[in-house]
Amino acid sequence: MRKIALLLICISIIACKKENEANNSLPTEPSLVQQLAQFPSISLFTQAIAACEDTLNASPNEITIYAPTNEVLSTFLQDAGAADFTELKARIGIEFYRAWLGCHFFPSALRLEQMQTAYIPTLAYNPLGQQIHTYSQREKSVLALNGQFVNLVSRDNVIPSGILHISTEKMQVPTITKLVSANGNSFSILKRALQLTENSLASLLNREDQMYTLFAPNDAAFDRFFQDLGCSDLDGFIEKFDNQALENLLKHHIVRGSLDISSLNGHNIKSLFQDKEISVSLAHGNLKVSNTGGFEAHIVQTDITAFNGRIQLIDQVLKLP
Repeated sequence: MRKIALLLICISIIACKKENEANNSLPTEPSLVQQLAQFPSISLFTQAIAACEDTLNASPNEITIYAPTNEVLSTFLQDAGAADFTELKARIGIEFYRAWLGCHFFPSALRLEQMQTAYIPTLAYNPLGQQIHTYSQREKSVLALNGQFVNLVSRDNVIPSGILHISTEKMQVPTITKLVSANGNSFSILKRALQLTENSLASLLNREDQMYTLFAPNDAAFDRFFQDLGCSDLDGFIEKFDNQALENLLKHHIVRGSLDISSLNGHNIKSLFQDKEISVSLAHGNLKVSNTGGFEAHIVQTDITAFNGRIQLIDQVLKLP
């Protein structure tokens, strides 16, 4: 019995050793840089990934990549006055560099026909670690990302990590203003209103060194608001009141900081208009934002994230108290 037991132990040890040797001999999945090496037309983009020094160097799974061609990135480096991507990273800062590069990646493997018209997350993050969105708009084979039409020279390439598209455009790091401007389906009036303010709130929300949260009324909300005031449209509002009234109204929809809506329930926050407060509440499963004048709106879509803050889409204009 003892000899049989020793024999079984020896067999077990040998089997474990062979299993470990087999596991060690299994080929490891190539890194993203290695996967993209087979596409010479995007070798500069591969260099940009190699210079990133973060998880994009590993082998992420189920992702979509929109990779700019060498010609596009060569011009980009030249315009930036950088010899390579290491120098570019030093010039624009590691955080912004990672955000720029991450905007070319989406965390699910999508062929072109699977892209939807919506705000979709990217693999880019803002300085607070919040995942940045891109506004995707597709009609048949025509795709725009953040309002920028994407010309694909090669599409739906299958790689171990997902899907690769090669384009003649590089992605931009979106600010709040860019995410508003890109979505003409919901924000055509808000886009123009921000641009028409005397002190250019569009410029304020385009700054990359300050964080804001914009409670953004959609077009239908503005149409109801103008109708209630007896104005035909935005121009009619400015004519009846004035440009300063428009700026005051919009400032009442902006607060400082890139705020997570889930942490604001039951809290009052000061808007940019004379520190007038607005509050967020959750009632019967509905998120609402209201002000001291008793005007309230439902929050239709939450935490649309830019490099410099967030957009909370609302269905009513918050009239000034």
